[in-house]
Amino acid sequence: MKTITVIFLLIVFQMKGFAQVNEFAPEFKFEKEEIDYGTINYNGNGDREFKFTNVGKSALIISGAFGSSSSVTLEWPKEAINPGESGIIKVHYTTNLVGTFRKSVLIRSNADNYKPVWIKGVVQANPAKGKAALAANIAKIKFETEIIDYGSIAWNSDPNRQFKFKNTGTEPLIISNAQGSCGCLIIKWPTEPIMPGKSGAITAYYDTKRIGLFEKKITVTSNAVQRSSIVLTIKGQVLPLSPTDSLKTFFLTGQPESYKVK
Repeated sequence: MKTITVIFLLIVFQMKGFAQVNEFAPEFKFEKEEIDYGTINYNGNGDREFKFTNVGKSALIISGAFGSSSSVTLEWPKEAINPGESGIIKVHYTTNLVGTFRKSVLIRSNADNYKPVWIKGVVQANPAKGKAALAANIAKIKFETEIIDYGSIAWNSDPNRQFKFKNTGTEPLIISNAQGSCGCLIIKWPTEPIMPGKSGAITAYYDTKRIGLFEKKITVTSNAVQRSSIVLTIKGQVLPLSPTDSLKTFFLTGQPESYKVK
């Protein structure tokens, strides 16, 4: 890019050296001969304008405008600019090119064979890439199911059920707590980190001596970024004892469980 710029400037100086002074010639006067974009966002607005006036004594005709790299595109007036009139040369810089830039623009006209102007600035890094990288390095938790239905079960039957899950992220998954919504639940969870791609289980123990319908919640807390708190559900119905079984239970425990609904 520097070589191209040097060549452009050599052309300018050579043309000026051979040019003869013409007091009736058109003449550029730019408001600014260098536009500073400052620090701009990635894919930000790359459009700027070079404003000028013809301060010469004849019509100014621009026959072309050339950027020192393909990152610069230009538009210029195709009609003649009469003495005292103004015009605009539009410049667009490609702002998905991260970093510092300084580019030259050469304007070919009947005033100056090649008139140089400049643009410069800094394009910031793409924030989406930073977010994507951050999002890629996280723990994720995915359960096979978030609701377990015990169905209709007998009094004092197997209380254990398991919520199986997998770490689908790229960082170790750490479960810090699992809390049941009542004292009728005992919850156990893995205390060691679950490595990426590995599986684990949250075990729920429901008190199946509590006769009747039930629906309880389990809140699981972890370092999974997208779902750091997940609510699981268990539900079902504990059936009452038959009169014969209830009588046996009464004699064995002193508690007529079939007549207790908790």
